[in-house]
Amino acid sequence: MAVIIKIPRDLRRFSDGNIYIHTIPGPFSEILKDIKNSYPLLFEKIATDQGKIKGYILIIRESKNNKDLVSEDSLVEDFQKLRILLAVSGG
Repeated sequence: MAVIIKIPRDLRRFSDGNIYIHTIPGPFSEILKDIKNSYPLLFEKIATDQGKIKGYILIIRESKNNKDLVSEDSLVEDFQKLRILLAVSGG
């Protein structure tokens, strides 16, 4: 039983080079704690010390029909796939 999170290329060096990491299902706040324990450097890049998703990070829940944003309060079920996206700006 696991949730699969796809790590963007720019952050893979903080997930030991893994494209995907597996974590526990449940509230996303608990998933962040699991990431903090397993990949502390990745946690520092995507979340604040208070466990909030940083403003330039989007977490997307993938499903067959749509993609939903995930917040700290979101419940993530077993076998769901998430994707971390970095906000891009330009001019």
